[in-house]
Amino acid sequence: MVIICRRYRISLSAYLENELDANRNRLLEEHLIDCPECVAVLETFRKTIALCRNLPLLQVPDELHSRIMQILEREFQPEPPAIRLIIRRKTTKKRRGKKTKIKT
Repeated sequence: MVIICRRYRISLSAYLENELDANRNRLLEEHLIDCPECVAVLETFRKTIALCRNLPLLQVPDELHSRIMQILEREFQPEPPAIRLIIRRKTTKKRRGKKTKIKT
């Protein structure tokens, strides 16, 4: 169940911000019906967002902002798409076509 939950938990933030398409939204809500652990994580996200919205905005020095942005750009680069290998099973059927001679 942990692997399944991980796939849904990635979407919780987008769910709270109403950024999921209708199909993903429905799938997540169906999962939440049967998963109290994910519901607990969702409620924690909701409370955290509410607390953060009540915090006063602070001015960040320009130098600190620049350093943070450099780190974010360096550390959070999008990952290249996964390479999917197609493995074909060796078949015992004879191939049609020309016969090749083996040199001895």
